[in-house]
Amino acid sequence: MFGRAMDEGDKVGRAIAEKAGNNIVALDLAETQRWRRTAGAVESDWVNEMKGKNIDGAKLASEARALIAKHAK
Repeated sequence: MFGRAMDEGDKVGRAIAEKAGNNIVALDLAETQRWRRTAGAVESDWVNEMKGKNIDGAKLASEARALIAKHAK
């Protein structure tokens, strides 16, 4: 339900951006992988920060990825 609302909001936002003359860029696979590698370093830093607060950041990140995959279908 929430994902569908986000998708609908994205359509509106995209239309506004295009009307304003903004370019919409779709990343190719290589660029997407580069972004994921970079984000992975950020996630790793966050997991280490959470560890210092006695929070299982790796578990939280894993659960978040599982929820994203589940609701992306």
